[in-house]
Amino acid sequence: MADSASHPALVDVFFAAELPGAAVSLGDTISKRYPGWYARLADRSGFARGLALFRLGRSHPVVGAVCDARGFWTFLFLEAWLGKHPPRVVVFELIRRRPSGWRRALYPLWFRIIARPAMRRTLRAGQVLTAWEREKYAGIFAVPAERLEFIPWPLIHRDDELPPFDADPRQQMVLSSGRPACDWETLFEAAAGREWPLTVVCGKKDLRRLQELNRDGRARLLCDIPFEEHHALLKNASVYVISLMETDGSAGQVRLSNAVRAGAPVVATAIRGLAGYIADEETGLTVRPGDWREMRIAIESLLADAGKRKMLREAAFDRARGWTFEEYIDRMRELLREAGTGSQEFGPGQ
Repeated sequence: MADSASHPALVDVFFAAELPGAAVSLGDTISKRYPGWYARLADRSGFARGLALFRLGRSHPVVGAVCDARGFWTFLFLEAWLGKHPPRVVVFELIRRRPSGWRRALYPLWFRIIARPAMRRTLRAGQVLTAWEREKYAGIFAVPAERLEFIPWPLIHRDDELPPFDADPRQQMVLSSGRPACDWETLFEAAAGREWPLTVVCGKKDLRRLQELNRDGRARLLCDIPFEEHHALLKNASVYVISLMETDGSAGQVRLSNAVRAGAPVVATAIRGLAGYIADEETGLTVRPGDWREMRIAIESLLADAGKRKMLREAAFDRARGWTFEEYIDRMRELLREAGTGSQEFGPGQ
């Protein structure tokens, strides 16, 4: 493969601008190469975006994308059967999310016939966010484990500063938010009959479900608020609850990062998908999946103990200094360059 220093990768990831020299952004490339109507279409249509990634990627030695990106599977299907070989796709944040609704019934067939063969034929390198996922996804997608690397999600930026601590009991507020893998039922059971203020922020997909859970008006519900508004809520939260259900892979890292950066003490469900990110009783409190009693006890123990809240938030921030966003981006750059300078003899299944 060509040297990525002179032939950068084409990537569809939010941090593309942080990778000058190693990568160029799909969105920027679409805007330069295609008319405005197609650029707008690619922002809405997975097929249009996946087709653009495939066509534009043919002139790049490596193509990188996130599994959850719009159009990813369209691109991977085209790359698997019409693309170049040896494999040249780098998958960031490799994860398998099962669909909901009517698509769930078709998912096993689609995965066996399309997704797994496509991944096996195209994957040059992949990133997983928890250590145990390396072997798991190697088995799921039938690829050698050596192609997958555990690169944890960073929790802070290098220049972040911990916000001041406010122990005023009159300002106490419990906050919970999220989109994928949320266990809202356990959170609302933990909050039932309690007096502490609860604010819940969700996406549109979960709004009806939450309105039903909140039919007695127990919580303040907010939907799809701007990041700045959410960050302000986090900075004022006495406790931030990451209530999760077990899934096929990692979950909750971005929520944890936002909490650590805002200085919010965390209570989180101890799912495998968040393994290694929280040291229980040191950087946060963890509770068993689905155990609303444990969640209630953890929340109320922190509300009653300002000293413990202060200790947890400071310890979480200090620990996060060991792996910052800037170091994460450096490793992403290296991953792309390693993929771009790999052996021409590297083939599917090797």
